[in-house]
Amino acid sequence: MARHAPGLESLPDDLLGACLSYLSQQDGQYVTLVSRRFQRLFYQQSSLWRSFTVHVRQPRTRERLEARLALLRRVAPHVTAFAVLPANERQGITLDGSNGQPRLIDLLQPLPPSLTALELGNEGLPLQLPPQTARLLQPFTAVRSLNLQILADAGDLVAVVQLMPKLEELSCSMQHCPDLQQLTRLTQLRHLYLRDSGSAGGGVRPPTLSALPQLEEFQLHSWSGRVELADTHCMSCSLGPVEFDGAREPVVTLAIRNAELGSLQLLLAAAVRSTLVLEALDFEDVTFSAASLQGCTQLTGVQSLRLFDCQFDAPAAAALFACCQELNGLDLIDWDGPGIELNDLQLPPQLKRLCLADYSYKLPGTLAQLTNLQCLDVSNKDELELSLETVELLCRLPALRELGLPGIDPEDLDFEEEEDEADSALEAAREAVQELLRRRPGLRIWYVHEPYL
Repeated sequence: MARHAPGLESLPDDLLGACLSYLSQQDGQYVTLVSRRFQRLFYQQSSLWRSFTVHVRQPRTRERLEARLALLRRVAPHVTAFAVLPANERQGITLDGSNGQPRLIDLLQPLPPSLTALELGNEGLPLQLPPQTARLLQPFTAVRSLNLQILADAGDLVAVVQLMPKLEELSCSMQHCPDLQQLTRLTQLRHLYLRDSGSAGGGVRPPTLSALPQLEEFQLHSWSGRVELADTHCMSCSLGPVEFDGAREPVVTLAIRNAELGSLQLLLAAAVRSTLVLEALDFEDVTFSAASLQGCTQLTGVQSLRLFDCQFDAPAAAALFACCQELNGLDLIDWDGPGIELNDLQLPPQLKRLCLADYSYKLPGTLAQLTNLQCLDVSNKDELELSLETVELLCRLPALRELGLPGIDPEDLDFEEEEDEADSALEAAREAVQELLRRRPGLRIWYVHEPYL
């Protein structure tokens, strides 16, 4: 009698189970129809079920929902990361059992206490989490990452997360922000993201962030414009690694948006550990004065500074530059205008990179003081007059190696009534670039639009 070649049924359970673990969850469920053995082994593969997501649709048929819940109950012991997300960002999913939606309690009950990551909505796909959500999280004391979007009742949040001794990442969007000061007890917390969810949110009052010894990154945002840090109110404030122009790798950056700065020293004392070295500062729509910078000693390590549509005067700029003793990269962007006159600024002589973007059409004469400048980016200026005078100024920068220019915007050549004027300016720009390259042959020039040559 001929001997049959060994088949799948001859494989031991551990080897066959390992093969099944390479299937997707959907394909694997089809395989379970082959035999009871395949079914048993498939549902026992912990690697398949470590991450489990329920996508909630509005409306959702009860049969599909029950099937998904039945699968969750079957594999729940293997789940370590669980997420509930709406299928569409515009759907108002409340998880209260109405309109064919599941109840949040039914989704959480099967999960093991060993769960390490829990995501109930996210910033791009938020849910409208029902009242008492925080209390439903009490069994999950092993959670390391918790994401809640959007929490209608955050009153119990602080008490509940204090029962999670391993919590390293907390992200929460709330309709009303409770007193969060007790979060300073979460000494292992590394990432903190807090937001209010609308103009009636009342703002965000974070804990004393500098008291969290392991904190590496935070983001605070309030649509009502009331993130409260010491005596400063802003729309948002964040700290963490950011890819800054001119830096080879992400640098530790403090970013503040839409604020009238009180005392920067008090803000830093509340938000940044004294042992943390700030490498970059990013202000957008921030009003500050020399007085608001008094006593500020925590900016000595700042190497990159970005000021976008900020309101300040020459003394304020001088005070800020003096605080940033190691500053070598500066972005001055002013699209709100009229901003400060650049010729009034005493730019730090040690600058190696400078970016200018505004509506002025000439380069400031104070550039000649920057004998260490290696990169000048004026490619985003609305309009730049390139002339032999400009060439003379640029040639007074002995260390200059890179130059960004706007170039020729095709839209500027579409107006017949200005054709002669445009042609004249273009010819002058070409002559200026040719002369610049003749005198500085090693200079690398790049353009936002079409090159002049």
